[in-house]
Amino acid sequence: MLELEDIQGLVLSGYARQPFARYWFLDFAGKAPQSWLSRVLFRISTSERRERRGERRVNVAFSASGLGALGLPDSALATFPRPFLEGMAAPARASALGDHGENAAEHWDFGGARGRLDALVLAYATEPEELDEESDELEDDFDRFGFEAHVEDAYLPADRRGHFGFLDARSNPRLSRGFVRRRESSLERSPPPGEFVLGYRNADGHFTPSPRAPRRLSSRALPPLTDARRAVDLGRNGTFVAVRKLAQDVPGFWRFAAERGLELWPEAGEHAAARVAEHLVGRSLDGARLERCPFGAHVRRANPRDSLGADPRASLALVRKHRLIRRGRLYGDKLGPAAESDGKARGLLFLALCADLERQFEFVHEAWLQNPKFAGLSHERDPIAAWDPGAGAALDTFSIDGAPFRRTLRLERFVRVRGGAYLFMPSLRALAYLAEG
Repeated sequence: MLELEDIQGLVLSGYARQPFARYWFLDFAGKAPQSWLSRVLFRISTSERRERRGERRVNVAFSASGLGALGLPDSALATFPRPFLEGMAAPARASALGDHGENAAEHWDFGGARGRLDALVLAYATEPEELDEESDELEDDFDRFGFEAHVEDAYLPADRRGHFGFLDARSNPRLSRGFVRRRESSLERSPPPGEFVLGYRNADGHFTPSPRAPRRLSSRALPPLTDARRAVDLGRNGTFVAVRKLAQDVPGFWRFAAERGLELWPEAGEHAAARVAEHLVGRSLDGARLERCPFGAHVRRANPRDSLGADPRASLALVRKHRLIRRGRLYGDKLGPAAESDGKARGLLFLALCADLERQFEFVHEAWLQNPKFAGLSHERDPIAAWDPGAGAALDTFSIDGAPFRRTLRLERFVRVRGGAYLFMPSLRALAYLAEG
């Protein structure tokens, strides 16, 4: 059974009852953060009980540099996985994610060359006024301890539609507060909790390697002991977090859809733009699956389900090993499909939670989104979330099957990376351990 009282709340809940959010990307500015962490500990929300309207939720995660600032020795940091230690902006990670050109880390608002990122503090509230009250208290502590912060506001839209106009129909793995739910069909069931939370068995029946730290005397509850009781399991009940700030050009997207739609389906009139957009995404604007979904459509690449190869069961077994818990929220005002550009920034602040950054988050990007040979295709990449790996525009095409022939679009790109980071979200017991330095 999952130890819910020790797991931060964001792992099991997207906080739908707290639609307003604020994220602080902290630079500890050379200060010792242990005292600050001791103060913020009592605010941290766990997965033990469901959130209610009117409540506020706070969670926290750390980068490798942040854990070092908290006093974690190099020997302990060395037990963390390489992608986390290198950081999302490292060249090897950029290669896997396609972060080149306009999406390179040098252009990011956080996590790249703009300054050090030690921690992420996330606050959620039911009303904007409640979020402001929580923010005032949190920011007072940031000021008291001399931290520097980059702030991002985010929200869940009341109509549940993203900036491109699609109803949010994401299918997250169905973790329950007891264990993985078994309501799914026997063919397509959720991955085991070890795919997302360290300390539990994963889809292969194994335990994903968990970070360790030196055992020390403490007045607080320690993480469980390991290595013949010489170390503590710092990773148990924790998870890794991949953060991406994705800027979206909404007017450009709908201009492109309207122009290509009239070329492909002139008889469809004003509905032609929606038809193109739905083929690119792989769902109708109201979230339903398309009867003839293109192999290269975004939702099909992001979660292929049973479409990889001739054996549906083998495909589903493979996909279970690469699932993510998604916690995306919008930033910036909404614009309608026919609106002109107002010059304001808008997009998605995307968080992905998983137990293995390389096998899950990076694999999805490299093998499914960026891969030009996905599902038998030869010269295409994801039409929404992929980026130019340096090969030029030759791969920016998209195929739509149809009678009497297949149609091919020359794509434009309407999503740009504007921030990113790899973080670790510790358990409550691990936070207490880190707070004692």
